[in-house]
Amino acid sequence: MGSRWTGAAPALYGAALAFFVLVVILPPTYVLGYVAWGWESVARVLSDPSVSSQVADAVSLSYQVAALTTALDALFGVPLAWALTRRRVPGQRAVSTLIDLPMTVPTSARGLSVALYWMTLAGLTDPLLGLTALQVAITLPYMVRSVSSALEGVDVTYEVAARTLGAVPLTAARTVTLPLARGGVVAGSVLCFAQALSETGGATVFLSVIGAVRRPASVLIGGWKSQMVQDPSLAPLLLPAAAALSLLMMASSLAVLYAFKEVGIRLRLPEGRVLRELEARLSSRPFPDLRDLAAGSFALAALIAPSFYVSVSTAPAPPPGGFAEALAASFAIAAAVTAVDLAAGLPLAVFIARRAPPLLSRALDSLVDVPLLVPTAALGFSLGLFWTSIMPDAPGALLVALAHVSFTYPLVVRNLVAALQSLDPGLEGAARTLGADGLTTFREIVLPLIKPSMMAGAVLAFARSLNETGATLAVCPEAITAPVFIVSLVKAGAVDAAAAATISLALVSFAAVYGLKRAAGVR
Repeated sequence: MGSRWTGAAPALYGAALAFFVLVVILPPTYVLGYVAWGWESVARVLSDPSVSSQVADAVSLSYQVAALTTALDALFGVPLAWALTRRRVPGQRAVSTLIDLPMTVPTSARGLSVALYWMTLAGLTDPLLGLTALQVAITLPYMVRSVSSALEGVDVTYEVAARTLGAVPLTAARTVTLPLARGGVVAGSVLCFAQALSETGGATVFLSVIGAVRRPASVLIGGWKSQMVQDPSLAPLLLPAAAALSLLMMASSLAVLYAFKEVGIRLRLPEGRVLRELEARLSSRPFPDLRDLAAGSFALAALIAPSFYVSVSTAPAPPPGGFAEALAASFAIAAAVTAVDLAAGLPLAVFIARRAPPLLSRALDSLVDVPLLVPTAALGFSLGLFWTSIMPDAPGALLVALAHVSFTYPLVVRNLVAALQSLDPGLEGAARTLGADGLTTFREIVLPLIKPSMMAGAVLAFARSLNETGATLAVCPEAITAPVFIVSLVKAGAVDAAAAATISLALVSFAAVYGLKRAAGVR
């Protein structure tokens, strides 16, 4: 058995690499070749003032929203994370649960709820401010979770030592704890910026409800793709424009996020100068309580209330006809995608962490993250170009599933690689010494130890596929999944029906993800 496994392992790793290149990496980057091959058409279309002005305005709006969102997330998310990990506040566990709860609501559903909330509360119709409010309601939990995890990993004794040597709480936090947790702030900022830049489904619904004309790049790409489906005669104009805008967003977002990470890791906080009297005053009551109150109030007003406003702003009603079928399609696609991710992701993760030469391992490890950093509408557009050129008559559900694999597969592999790299190789060595072959060692030693990470990746992949809107619309605008069904209701002006579908989808999504977590033993 051992010799057969040894001979089969290279073939398994080769198949995993082929799947990774052909299904995960090549389709998202296909737009590069499309633009290069059709550059004359692209250049001609972009020379049209009406198209170039739309592209410039969409890119500008996208980056303005992403920058404002990340700044607000950091301003209020870091203090909130600090309160949840370093302070004793009333209802701490309840607050932590409430912050995570909106993540179970699909972004398309959240777009409707946030739009109704801010239009009712403030009459908000400005697309820049409105989209920023929407993205904060989507991304704030990412910042809080990233910073909280980093703070929990910082040994509290360093802070205690600083306090023992005379530092006031604010000085100890600023000069000791926060610099050590800087990686969490950077990771949270990157996640927030990337999500705000790429979000399509929620933004599409939000802009439809408030009636705004301006569109960020992700929504503009999806809109062009829908127009081409409805009127194929527009393809010679809109297809090159969408390809160029997708390429521009891919390249610029990857460059900005890479610079973001590099600058963030190397940035030194001004920790040397100590304003003792001012920091001592700010460390004493009521200022810490006011800081916690401000952060908590912001989370309540900008995250929790907007995310669930639709459940109290509309009369209870059954989901509209056709929603059950759309929901079943979403679950079927998410389940199939998760199964494929696990089957193809596990051997690649083992290859990256255990078998690949160092240079190849680092290259593959970096490539795994590429689909996560590309705006979903741009990603979906490239995926649609690729798969429809290879399988022009493929069923819509298959195209959607293949597209979802591209951006969910990295969630599984990333978790598995981290788990395998943190695993003590001595455990495998001990099993080999006792006579176990490679397959037995992996099955009896490695697999049980990495199972929690594997299931955590599966939960993330399932939830991501279940709630995706932008890439689905870009790949196959006529596909009907539950989030797309909600978008179509909003565009048709059936807000009450969309609200009923939103509530139903939120409840079913929460139950499904919660049940999957319980079954997998994931917190």
